[in-house]
Amino acid sequence: MVKVTAFVLIMLAPIGSKDANAWIVTTAKEKSVEMTAQQRRGQTIYMTGKSPSGQDIQARLNDKGASLPASLMPCVNCHQDDGKGTTEGGVSPPDIRWSSLTRPYGIHHQDGQTSPAYDTRSIKKAISMGVNSAGQSLNQIMPRYQLSHQDMDDLIAFLTGLGNYRISGVRNDSIRIGVILSEESSGKENIDGESPITKPSTRAKAITQVLNSYFHEINRRGGIYQREIETVFIPGPEDFSLQALAQFRQRLTDSQVFAFVASALGGIEHLMADFSLASGIPVIGAFSPKPAIEFPLNPNIFYLLSGQTRQLSALQSFTRGSYFRQHPDNRIPAKTYSPEKRQPGLKAAVLIEESAEYIPLKQQFNNQDQHIVMVPSTAKAKVLEKTLTGLKQQGYNQIYLLTSSFNQKAFISQAHAINWWPYVMLPGSQFGNALLNSPLKFNEKIFIALPNLPFDYKKGGLALFRLLHQKYGLSPDYQNHQLLALAAAILLREGLMTTGRELTPTRLIANMEALYQFDTALTRPISYGPNRRLGTSGAYVVTLDLVNKTIIPVSDWLEIE
Repeated sequence: MVKVTAFVLIMLAPIGSKDANAWIVTTAKEKSVEMTAQQRRGQTIYMTGKSPSGQDIQARLNDKGASLPASLMPCVNCHQDDGKGTTEGGVSPPDIRWSSLTRPYGIHHQDGQTSPAYDTRSIKKAISMGVNSAGQSLNQIMPRYQLSHQDMDDLIAFLTGLGNYRISGVRNDSIRIGVILSEESSGKENIDGESPITKPSTRAKAITQVLNSYFHEINRRGGIYQREIETVFIPGPEDFSLQALAQFRQRLTDSQVFAFVASALGGIEHLMADFSLASGIPVIGAFSPKPAIEFPLNPNIFYLLSGQTRQLSALQSFTRGSYFRQHPDNRIPAKTYSPEKRQPGLKAAVLIEESAEYIPLKQQFNNQDQHIVMVPSTAKAKVLEKTLTGLKQQGYNQIYLLTSSFNQKAFISQAHAINWWPYVMLPGSQFGNALLNSPLKFNEKIFIALPNLPFDYKKGGLALFRLLHQKYGLSPDYQNHQLLALAAAILLREGLMTTGRELTPTRLIANMEALYQFDTALTRPISYGPNRRLGTSGAYVVTLDLVNKTIIPVSDWLEIE
């Protein structure tokens, strides 16, 4: 089996989440009008169906239908961020730009009917009661929204400028692109077991250099349809404090970018989901151990690789395969083998750390099939010894270890101390180089699911990477992080080039969504779709060669739907 130098995925410090308001709406051509504070509040309602005040906004599809959260059917879903709307399912929403709604000669409908021009009062009735300016019922697919007076006024204020707001980050000669760089919590050892004092700045510098060099090369060759790319690097939140989160949200707003790329979203997935929905700003090639892909799907964020849940599914799929039959562990008693298949009697337990980061992973497992054990975030040695001794005595020989790096080390150390060396299964998002220092009794017994391997690097991608390093003198540190950041930038370039000179976020998002099997030359082929926001959905499984301090691939790509 081929051995590969160990590499670590981009890992990000967990950070809290809170709603974020943006200040820019996108329209078809470059404009000059900027929003007032009231229009910014209205923008949030239009884009997300949520009130900046925190009050509930309800919606129903007809007078008799049940009320649902407006966030399930925000205005932007049908009318788009430019107000022009898009035909879907044979239904064409009307153009709701203020200039169209208030034409002095009225509005001509597709059925040949006409209705008077709207004013503020009739628009409010259309939004809340579902009747047009002539008093006739609107199409039943038009939700009836129940808003407070303040929220209604804010939404109307926003609509008055719809079609005239300038595009965030786009000028005649430039496109402004943001990159969110991860920050480590001070005073804690990071996932690789390295000092938190130097790691963040060194890693951020390495990523900054490779992105700047790549975009500089694009600019040298004429840019994107004669627009140069400008990069804005934004530090992520430093900690969980309200002050740090508020400062980060302000940095996002102040960045005034057209899109984000290669951004570290670990721990801020929901904060960025809210921000991108409220602002309409796309996030391309994002990195996160826990991508926010739950329903309703955020259409604006495109993750590059799969996260923890897909990686765990890959490990479970791998366990059901033939590997453990073909590589039996002589330390497993013979009586645990099936005489028909010589299949080791794998008996799995799941150790989950009692923290907000890991508890949600419990739903990945069936209590009937796997024994689930919760361990404290800072388990004392005696408590851990008792827990592991009990698992050993009960015959468990496979452990899914879903804990911090601190508890990973404690588990390996304590298991070794009691002469117990089970198979250990980890998602790649929790893999750190410190595991390579595990006792040799665990040699080729620690299995990790990784969404990217050097096998995915093609000649063209590596040639580009070497060119940038040689020409721009890039940092030799964190080259795996640099390669993935470069892959995300290549993905963004493809989206921008496909979208063309008439650049809007709506068009960029539509073109990204249409990507299928796109070759970055540095990852597996990337595909998105209407209900897919993971560029790759699956993982490879590797085992740790503790003698040579490397990883050994033990599976082909395991696709997870």
